[in-house]
Amino acid sequence: LDGTYLTALRTAALQGLATDLLARKDSKIASLIGTGGQAYEQAHALLTVRKLDELRIVGRNFEKTKNFVEILKNDFSNFETKIVAYKDANDAVQNSDIITTVTNSKTPTFDSKFVKKGAHINGIGSFTPEMIEIPVDLITKENKIYLDTYDGVLSEAGEILSALDKQHITTKDFKGELGELLLDFSLGRTSEDDITIFKSVGTAVLDIVCGSEIIKKAEKNNIGINIDI
Repeated sequence: LDGTYLTALRTAALQGLATDLLARKDSKIASLIGTGGQAYEQAHALLTVRKLDELRIVGRNFEKTKNFVEILKNDFSNFETKIVAYKDANDAVQNSDIITTVTNSKTPTFDSKFVKKGAHINGIGSFTPEMIEIPVDLITKENKIYLDTYDGVLSEAGEILSALDKQHITTKDFKGELGELLLDFSLGRTSEDDITIFKSVGTAVLDIVCGSEIIKKAEKNNIGINIDI
């Protein structure tokens, strides 16, 4: 099992699950901010869980962004989704039903004023207290905030820690972990206007579960397994 691919796969699967549970069912436009090693599978997840009309891709280097878009167009042509390169994240975010940011940025990757009512946001990239992708002014008790794990997010996620420090929100205001939402769907979106936010920093248990599922599938299909530790 290749560790880099495994991490990209499980991270995207988690985002896909959060998006499937929290994004409006009629979502048609999604924006993906970031074109690094995680972005390919993140795009795949977005295309898988919603029948999108348009997927907008934003990166720091526009030439790289355009090249990445061509790869996505070629590999994911079966989804019949228009995939477009954008220079500016705020332009992409406007009217987006789903926003996923997967970068190592230390400043918000988009401005909260461009987020529409009813949007779903995934913060996937930042994983240290210094990193901030989601605008901190969106991390409030008025919006519905979900975490992959309390332990991880409350010790590592910069935007969440900043919002807590500024008293925009308290730990009692979070709606719960994604696993809790799976057990009780009533914790999820209750209005078409709800802004829902999922913040993930990752956890080793996801790698274990994902790796286990890959091995089970390989065994079922009589595929040789090579585990390099």
